[in-house]
Amino acid sequence: MRLAPAARLALSAVILVLAGNLRAEVINNYTSAVNDRFSPGTFPNGTPPTPNPTFLLSGNDLSGIGWVPGAAGAGTKNVTMISDIHYVAAAHAPLGVGATVAFRALDGSYVTRTVFSETPIAGSDVLVGQFNTSSPLPGGPNGVSSYPIATGTLAQFQGQQAYMYGQHAQVGRNTLAQFLPPNTTTVVNVGTGPTNVITSDYDPNGDFDGLPVVPSEFTVTGGDSGSPTFMILGGRVSLVGHHVAQFGNDLTPLGTADSFLSDYTPQLAAQLALTGRTLQVQPVPEPAVILAWALPAVVLIGRYRRRGARAPAV
Repeated sequence: MRLAPAARLALSAVILVLAGNLRAEVINNYTSAVNDRFSPGTFPNGTPPTPNPTFLLSGNDLSGIGWVPGAAGAGTKNVTMISDIHYVAAAHAPLGVGATVAFRALDGSYVTRTVFSETPIAGSDVLVGQFNTSSPLPGGPNGVSSYPIATGTLAQFQGQQAYMYGQHAQVGRNTLAQFLPPNTTTVVNVGTGPTNVITSDYDPNGDFDGLPVVPSEFTVTGGDSGSPTFMILGGRVSLVGHHVAQFGNDLTPLGTADSFLSDYTPQLAAQLALTGRTLQVQPVPEPAVILAWALPAVVLIGRYRRRGARAPAV
């Protein structure tokens, strides 16, 4: 459906729902061959899980996206490294001190670390976790990478293409498009404090941005909190934010709210500096060609994966 401009502006105020149950990420026309980072049955308990050779991001470095090991086929919490000992996650879905985080290093090895501390940032849902300073992740071409924060004004992110990661290590795509006018910050509070977010809609169920469906279009459901949304900038993975909440109407997912980490770079840099680390940033260029993934208007919209339920948190 297409909404009049006034109705689009009302979206963030009237249909924000927060889901907390563990359900699957929603990917339009999902197929395991395209959307699964790892071969079925090997995540999140593989040591390490087996890469999927036909994954849509094969060849890109996702080694710095870690997970809490668990039963095969089950959802899990994911985190994203921003230094050799620091990760970003959701404050409303913390891992907890003492939790194990696993990674598949660039050389294929299985690497684990234990959470030493977790610190909420600026009274928001942005959480920085830390491993012990004596146990940094291995770096270099055979190690585990960390990622820069994508930075810029909200206007610079409008129409930019992003990849979205879910609790089953399944990845889809979307176009970043605020439901409010450019440079108007959307704020969401899931109980951890007001958080600046950037949004994307889920066109098969509700077209709030006026932009066509993209292949493998993604939105969150409960259990995806903390998993990343990222962009490929200059050939490198850059972090936009983590999943905070779902926009929806009853059982129908309509979009995602991700933390807008560009707004939190001073606080993130200060947190990393406490252990002598420097925050990496990557400026976002002005959109040149929007909708590079857009499908022809006549494309048939396929089914979407398991619907999310209305509940208190994502």
